[in-house]
Amino acid sequence: MREEAMRGVRFLLRRQLPSGEFPTLSSNERSFINAQAQSNVFTTAVILHALRPVKEDPAVRAAARRAIEWLKAQRDSSGFWTFWGRAMRNRPPEDAVPPDVDCSACIVGVFKDWDVDFPYAACLRALAGCRNEKGLFGTWIHGTGLDWHPDVAPFIDRQDVDPVVNANAACLFQRHGRVLPEVTRYLEDQILRRRFHQPSNYYVSPAVFLYALGKLASDHPPWTEGELGKACREVLTSLLTATDPAKVTPLEKAMALSAAFKGSLPLPKGAADRALAGLRELQAADGGWEAHPFHSFYFLHYGSRELTTALAVEALALKEEHDKRHAVLEPAAASRRP
Repeated sequence: MREEAMRGVRFLLRRQLPSGEFPTLSSNERSFINAQAQSNVFTTAVILHALRPVKEDPAVRAAARRAIEWLKAQRDSSGFWTFWGRAMRNRPPEDAVPPDVDCSACIVGVFKDWDVDFPYAACLRALAGCRNEKGLFGTWIHGTGLDWHPDVAPFIDRQDVDPVVNANAACLFQRHGRVLPEVTRYLEDQILRRRFHQPSNYYVSPAVFLYALGKLASDHPPWTEGELGKACREVLTSLLTATDPAKVTPLEKAMALSAAFKGSLPLPKGAADRALAGLRELQAADGGWEAHPFHSFYFLHYGSRELTTALAVEALALKEEHDKRHAVLEPAAASRRP
């Protein structure tokens, strides 16, 4: 593993909380000025998925076991996960939220990543019931005894359909051999219509949708082939070649790089190397990267140094895997040429 990735891993291991959770910040500023610590399940799930390329490291496996035990303990009586996990009981009533498909699908997907013994079939049956009349996943899971505070309820679209949420759910089902045609058609339409910039309340960057599509493509390459691939490459290229960090953050570049490697998407010559060089330059002396917004809700931005660092480590590790594969394949291809 490259030294930059190892330094990032060591940073994450130092910063993991005694509970097993990885920290999150929230702020009403994208710069995370006056940010507050916020316990939630989603950040830890995203970080655990990002660490999958370095899971052979014994220290990473030990950290993952602690994080997974913490995530297991956050599951509520409905069998799903709320964003706040068990910490919700310590929050004001207006912060109470029902379980959601995104957190639940990502956490169960992480259990699959790390070979956790879990009742996957029963969970997928329950999640399949969270689709609307068009066969698409709504964000929120109703009928669990939890609902919105009366002061908040008028501002919530209970029937909203988010492409990232649907992509994360589709990835979970796909990994268990189940293709959901309605979700597939919806996501393909979002890609072909270049709907990468999300109008949702949860994701403001096209890089997050690309990252979710990369997860899908790693198990099912047609997601990034043909016209679908062309549309993805256009947005990836614009993210990776942007030079203003105020417009495209290092977190977004890391997600875009991982999406390209997972989806085997060809990029302009040198684009990945230049983007990675930029990431390396921004690594702090302690091995971490700065916090940038990953998702948003209620006018708050959520992210952390740990989250940015995990996604940067993933991009670095996937690039190393990519280079090793090509170092093996290119001489073999050359030997077959007449």
